[in-house]
Amino acid sequence: MHPLCREWFIGRLDTAAAQTTSQLRIVIGSGEGLDAVRRRLAAVKPASAAEAGDVVIALNLPEYGGREVELQLKTKAACTPAMRGALKAVEGVLDVELV
Repeated sequence: MHPLCREWFIGRLDTAAAQTTSQLRIVIGSGEGLDAVRRRLAAVKPASAAEAGDVVIALNLPEYGGREVELQLKTKAACTPAMRGALKAVEGVLDVELV
């Protein structure tokens, strides 16, 4: 496949994924990870109307038998593959799902 065609095709896939995704679910394993995610979300540009979706933080609590507590943030964020990748790179993040 020609590189220009590939770039166009991948861009279209990202756009299609953003239009069908309405939630970003972030699984965090520690309090430090929670703070790092907060900083990362604050550092990115606001999501466009087409990309904006809910953000759910799932805090994994191994000291309570692996129980998870989910928190839904008031603010919206970009629910895109690029945002998923950026958040997966944050220390303390166990998983990021586009739902």
